[in-house]
Amino acid sequence: MPRSALNLTYPQILANANDVIETQVVARRHFYDRNRVPVFGGQGRFIDAHTLEVESPSGSSRLTADYFVIATGSRPYHPPDIDFSQPRNSR
Repeated sequence: MPRSALNLTYPQILANANDVIETQVVARRHFYDRNRVPVFGGQGRFIDAHTLEVESPSGSSRLTADYFVIATGSRPYHPPDIDFSQPRNSR
């Protein structure tokens, strides 16, 4: 292992992780574009079995299809009994 890898700071690790995530997001967008798969971001709700309404900051879209693929995003789980306001140890 290179010595420089042993001296990484938290901001450097976070920046690297963000670069990896962005690379993956771009790759997925290209995949969907190449395969002509429309992607709608926002909060959705089914109106009926074949109609989905998606609300985003730019407006609302009503989509009709035989099938939908719903890919949800994720957020870190914060258990209510753990205090997340403590500062990080900056060694």
